[in-house]
Parts: sequence; C-alpha cells; structure tokens
Amino acid sequence: MEVLLESEEQMGRNKEKGRGKRQRPNGPPAPTPAAIADQTGRLLTEREAEWLDRLVVDPASFAAVEREVHDQARRQADLYVAGLLAKASEHPEMAQHVDKVTAEAEVPLRPVEKKRRPLVVRLLGGLVITVMTLYCAPRRRSGKGRGVEGSGLYPELAAYRISEGSSPNVQAKVGRLVGQLPIEQARAELARDGLELDEKAIRRIAGELGAQMLATRTRDLLRFRAGELPAGNEFADKRVAVGIDGGRVRVRTVVENSRVSGKMKRKKFRIEWREPKVVILFETDEKGRMVKGSRPVIDGTLQGPDALIELVAFHLHRLGAAKAKLVTVAADGAPWIWARLDWVIAQVKLDPARVVEVLDWCHGVHHLSLALAALDLAQDRRAEQYGRLRTLLRAGQSQIVIEELERLGAGQPEGSPVWREIRYLRKHSEAGRLRYNCFRCRGVPLGSGAIESTIRRVINLRLKGNGIYWTEDNAEAVFQLRAAVVSGRWEEIVEHTREAMARDRRTDWRWTPPECLAELKELDEEDDDVTQTSTRKQSKERAGNNFPISH
Repeated sequence: MEVLLESEEQMGRNKEKGRGKRQRPNGPPAPTPAAIADQTGRLLTEREAEWLDRLVVDPASFAAVEREVHDQARRQADLYVAGLLAKASEHPEMAQHVDKVTAEAEVPLRPVEKKRRPLVVRLLGGLVITVMTLYCAPRRRSGKGRGVEGSGLYPELAAYRISEGSSPNVQAKVGRLVGQLPIEQARAELARDGLELDEKAIRRIAGELGAQMLATRTRDLLRFRAGELPAGNEFADKRVAVGIDGGRVRVRTVVENSRVSGKMKRKKFRIEWREPKVVILFETDEKGRMVKGSRPVIDGTLQGPDALIELVAFHLHRLGAAKAKLVTVAADGAPWIWARLDWVIAQVKLDPARVVEVLDWCHGVHHLSLALAALDLAQDRRAEQYGRLRTLLRAGQSQIVIEELERLGAGQPEGSPVWREIRYLRKHSEAGRLRYNCFRCRGVPLGSGAIESTIRRVINLRLKGNGIYWTEDNAEAVFQLRAAVVSGRWEEIVEHTREAMARDRRTDWRWTPPECLAELKELDEEDDDVTQTSTRKQSKERAGNNFPISH
C-alpha cells in the first residue's frame, strides 16, 4: 500500500482537473519513520532557544509554549505514523493479513483488483494522507448500478481497521465528542486538538460510527435469534436489575421533495414527537442499589416496543443473566412492558422463580394520590387518608389499600377516575408487583430511578431541546454514541464494532421483530385507562402538589 502526503486542497484540484474521476495522486510519498524521527529532533532543537527565552522573560507564556510544542509534535507524529503505515505495508506478512481479511469477509468477494484505488485518510493529528490501496468488489452484482454501499472491501484498510476515510482514533474521537456535545461545540474541541473539520464532515464521521454500532448490534441480535450467539458470564451469580421506559424526541420526516428548474431545492417535512424505548441493565448489591464501579448496559430504539423487548432478551442472554442469582424488572405501568416479559423469560431461559417484577414505587403512590384526588374529600381528610394508605402500601398491604379505596369510592359514578385508579392498583397487585415489604427484604430495587436517570442523561441532555429535531437514522446513531459514553463501555463497544466492520462494511441495521410479538400489539393501542395517566399532566401536577411523592 503506497502512502502519499497530499492535502485536501490538492485532492480538490485533482478532482476538478479530472472532472470528478479518480486521478492518481501526485504528492510526495510518506518519509520513512527514521527520517521523521531525525527531523523531529532537529525541529525541536531549533526552537528550543526561542521557547526557553520566552519562558525566562515571561513565565506566564508557559501555556502558549506548551501548546506550541504539542502542535509541533502532533504534526511530526502524524508524519511518523504515515511512514510506519507505508513501511508496514511493504512487509511480506501483510499479504497474509489481506488473505485472512478477505477469507473472513461475510460478503462473497471477487479477486483483488490489480489496479489500486486512491483513498483519503485523516490521521489523529489532522494530517490528511492518500493511500493507494487494494479493493475487492462483491461477487454478486444486480446489474443495476453499484449495489449496496459497503458490499465491497478494502482488505488492507480493513486489516488496519481504517474505516471510511478516517483512522480508527479519529473516528472514535469525533464520535465520542458528538455523543457528548452538540456539533458546533464538538467542532471547537476538535479544532483545539488540531483536527480542523467542518460540520458536515463531523456529522458524516459520527453518523457512520453510530450506524456501524447499530449494524453490529443487529448482526449480533440476529445471531442470538438463530441460536448462534453464546451466552456470556458477566451477570453469572450476580443480582441483576432491568429498567425499561420511554423518552421523548422530535423526529423530522420528509414528506415531499420540491424541484426548481429540474434541481432539488427544498424538502418539505413534518416534525412529530416520537418515543424512543430505552433499557438499562445493571448489577445491584444486597440493598438493591447499583454496585459502585460497575458499568451498566444502556440501549434503546425508535423501532417500537417489540424491537426494544427483543433487545432486552438479547442483552440478558449475551451477559449471562440465565446464571444470575436474581433478575429484577422495575418499570411503570405501561402495558407494552409487562405483557412481553413472559416472552423474554422464555427466550433467555430464565428461572421464573428468580425473576421479580416491581411496579415503580413512585408510580404506585402517584396513582394512589390520583384515586384520592378523584373523591369528594376535604383536603385535611384526603391528606390523612393518603398518609395512612401510603404506609399500608409500603408495608405490602396492597389488598387492604384497594378495599379501603373501594369503600371510600362507594357511590361514585361508574365513569369516575377513582375506579380507573383502583383497576390500575388491582391489576398490579394481582401480578405481585406491589409487594414492597418483600422487595425490601430481598434487596430488590423499589423504583425505576435508574432508567429515569438514564433517559435524562442519554436523551434529554443530548437529543432533546428547544429547536432540536432529528431524522430517525441520526437520532438512532447519536443515541448509540451517547449511550456508549454514559455507560462507560465506549472502548469495548468501539473495538467490537471495528472487528465487525473489518468483515462487512455494510451499515444497514434495521430488522423486523419476531412475529409472535405482533400478537401483543393491541395492548399498545389500548386506552391506557388502566395503566397510564401521563397524558393528563394537569391532574398529575395537581395530585403531586397535594401529596408530595418521594421514595
């Protein structure tokens, strides 16, 4: 693989000269690592006197001097890396790595093309190089254009884990910053480190990494579905908690493309609120708290409840939850969660005796307060009843609480909200999700605070805000980046993604959940009359003002 030093401006001139066709770069070849090492020593020595004088005259200039030294070293480091890349590619062993990569490719490939292709690669310090590299086209072609993007393979770049015009570290650095910050702020931080990128390039690099993470997850999930994914051991002999809930994100959907003089000029779109479904899995201690220093698993999707539930089963399996001491599922009253848990238990082969379902304590007492607010009681008496019934509910006496509410509600019309809240409590009481006294004794989490916090940190602080709306693909990609950062599993996820992309560059990631889950979809369209009152924000706030909700 030939490595040439060529700037983006030179590439632009070559492209203009060739009318868009690939032209062989005419830049100088990368120097040898030894030459760059000698050059670096000379450059630093030449400037040593200047930097020393500045520090002696003005000690406060240390910050500026330090940055200049690092800027100089960064440029030389990129040149050294380019030389290493060129020298390593000349070794005979490289042919073995190329053969191995092509043999492990998941897409059947044609023989390596004789003519090398020029590709631009950006290194960590900001230097842009051009590599003349091998290419393998996909064996099967439809005869209608190039086919699916990523079907072919650049085996040399795949061996080095170089992806889509960026070194592995450039891609990871851009993706991590985009997962943490808005594009404008991420661009400024990159510029401070010598990576001068425009917003379009940052979006492209981060979007590609997010799409690669999604594609890797989908491939693993399909292997799980086919029974080919071995179970892990991370959760073996541990107490595990699972939190499930949904957030809110505004999604932009193009509804019409407009043309002016035959050219695409404007895209009409609509913006609507969508609910990304989110899950967090983590290890708990004997008091039901997340173990300090542990790293949770965070995932989610905009593809609906069936897709999220299959992701829950997939993660439980790959982490070895079947060998866990206890698996707790804590959530609110959404029917789409509880109706699908039996399917998860069967798929992961969990022992039902080791699975505990918990209705979040805050939601339970909130519905108790709503039931009392629907009665014609004086405020003093209502507050007294709330305190007494709340104590009974926490003691696991949910049946007594329901009977007391029925007595207080006697005479209320059939359509009164009190009966809706009573039905809500009865349903979860019969399912054993209100045994808060037993939960405390077993060290089971009583609330869904972990998932609520996850939604705030992953969705609300990055994907949600005034004037912020996303295409669905971009929202899914940035969610993956953000979740990898927040969970503390960034390096693990990125490394796994690189390994998968070395075998298959395709980034299509959408999948269809199993048909057996489709039978439960009518529950999602039910009037959440029995379980949810989130749409009635006014009544929730009023009840909260009357009866403070706390753990």
